[in-house]
Amino acid sequence: MPSRTFFMHIGKTAGSAVNQMLKEHFGDRFIAHIEASQDWPNRLNENYDCLSGHLHFPLFKHAAGNRLFCYVTVLREPVSQTRSHLHWLRRLGTNPNLRQDTPPHILKISDALVDIDLNDAGHVRHFLMRQDDTHHDRIRLLDNGQARYFLEGYVDRKFELRDLRIAIDSMAQFDFVGVNEDVTGIVTGIKEVLAIDADLKLPHANVQEYDREFDREVWRKTLGDWVGYDCALYELARVKAGH
Repeated sequence: MPSRTFFMHIGKTAGSAVNQMLKEHFGDRFIAHIEASQDWPNRLNENYDCLSGHLHFPLFKHAAGNRLFCYVTVLREPVSQTRSHLHWLRRLGTNPNLRQDTPPHILKISDALVDIDLNDAGHVRHFLMRQDDTHHDRIRLLDNGQARYFLEGYVDRKFELRDLRIAIDSMAQFDFVGVNEDVTGIVTGIKEVLAIDADLKLPHANVQEYDREFDREVWRKTLGDWVGYDCALYELARVKAGH
């Protein structure tokens, strides 16, 4: 088994909690958000046992070259992940401390979300479908945004069936894919694939306050073309995890 691990941190899937858990175990041998460094591929030469980042799998694997890694990630029920992502994006623009470190193209989306009712699936769809200067950025971030992590690069077109096939093939190369709703399974799975004997605990981290009550079926029907492929990949991950 490879001695080093890469945790592919997909946004709003309990990734911050997994990062904290890995940090508590690996200590200084762990580094999070490697994508924050422009020269992040060079960081693969440094003496870390576990690395984490918002990086697409093929991009990281290409940079890794002949270096062997154990690959780990977590998926989340797609409608819940999309709602959480939207609330997080809006928060970025309203929090001065977060705003100063947020890229301009993300801030445009954040500012546009201020007047959107994020509890109304119809309002959200209207926002997603708007034809303006943030359209391509919205596609890259929110159109089947979890499955996109398994693709090469940030394509700014709508996700397609051919992309799902690539995502499935990429996911098959992971040593462990957890699902956000199974905390015990995440901890157990990571301990098993990383051969960790010590106790691990998944903390609550980066938890947002917003109305979590919603009609899942209404949201799935309304945003079907924005979450449908994510749903397919998520269900596949659940089956493989034994759910």
